[in-house]
Amino acid sequence: MDLFFRYIRKHKALVFLSVLFTLITTAVTVFLPVLAGKVLGTVFSAEKLLSNTLEVILVGIPIILLWSLSKYFGSFFVVKLSQKVVYNLRNELFDKLTKVSPVLLRSTQQGDFISNLLNDIQVVENFVNTGFLELVRNPLVILGCVILLFYTSWKLSLVVLAVAPLFLILVFISNYSKHIADKILAKISQATSLMNESLVGIETIKGFGVEDKFREKFFKFSSEYTDSQIRFAKFSVLPVPISDFLGALAVIVVLLFGSYEIKSGNLSIEAFTTFITAIFFMSQPISVLGSQFVLLQRAIVALERIKKTMQLEEERSGLSGYEEPKDGSIVFKDVYFSYDGFRNALDGVSFEVKDGETVAIVGPSGSGKSTLISMIMGFVIPQNGDVVIGGRSIKEYNLSKYRKHI
Repeated sequence: MDLFFRYIRKHKALVFLSVLFTLITTAVTVFLPVLAGKVLGTVFSAEKLLSNTLEVILVGIPIILLWSLSKYFGSFFVVKLSQKVVYNLRNELFDKLTKVSPVLLRSTQQGDFISNLLNDIQVVENFVNTGFLELVRNPLVILGCVILLFYTSWKLSLVVLAVAPLFLILVFISNYSKHIADKILAKISQATSLMNESLVGIETIKGFGVEDKFREKFFKFSSEYTDSQIRFAKFSVLPVPISDFLGALAVIVVLLFGSYEIKSGNLSIEAFTTFITAIFFMSQPISVLGSQFVLLQRAIVALERIKKTMQLEEERSGLSGYEEPKDGSIVFKDVYFSYDGFRNALDGVSFEVKDGETVAIVGPSGSGKSTLISMIMGFVIPQNGDVVIGGRSIKEYNLSKYRKHI
């Protein structure tokens, strides 16, 4: 999550405004049960009906208006924040793509980059839009409602808290969902890589008549992805019904004990209404909190994948920063290079091409012709030996500027 916080720190004003309006919404939400208690207390108190009604109107309407406006502005600023974060993430990822060596891109699945740019960033955007501030607001609403419950009736509050340990089930669901989310994003990356490979090499695939093999391979990925999504759905949809069931159970227990307290004269109708309304306002945050943690776990997996891509080694720009060769001479001095570390693509290659000289390079497929060109372009650097262009080692050039003269 350090990557996530690094990006949102760039937009401190938006974060401040989002949190500010979220805190206002939270404070008003906690006050609404008190207002509801006042309303019902007015109905059952004929002697104070006029004064209480006037008080409810004068206080209630501005409070509800403030609640609505704070929810609107809070939602607006958090959407704006998410778009700014996604904009920066997407641009930095693409910038990284242009700086990574083509050889590294060949050895790394290109589907990982495409998946980062599309799927992983979308997961992060969804979390910022619907999960980030909810994870701030909902615990505060729950805390505020709990304080209000104890202030209203500590006896009924202890009854409600007896159900609380059952909510630990949601913690297990959240942790397990991260494991499944990791598999899902990996499958998306593999499928994206295969699609990219198929589109780029469609002529080769059709030329060798291996369409069925590629279809079978893609269908396998698609089947595994679908199975993972179904498994994820089994857990991601669980928090809401579990929370609803536990919340309903708490309300039933409170109704039973509350009726006894009212009958005994220990609790007023107004206080009981405040208590029940506070439970109602608390149940919704509890209900979605588990789902928000599932979104968080999925976002963490996506951010870990993005961070891994961001940490890929960039192409070296050269030791001395030379930009243009003095002439067109090319010298390979006992050059060795291997892509996989086992089989040499170039094995002690030495030759010289003088300035202005034309040379044809011929050989069977896999003999190293493309590797020679890649070395002249500076896409790959000799692991042993040296390539000298225009009297200077390829390692001394600023490669991006050097290539403009090739």
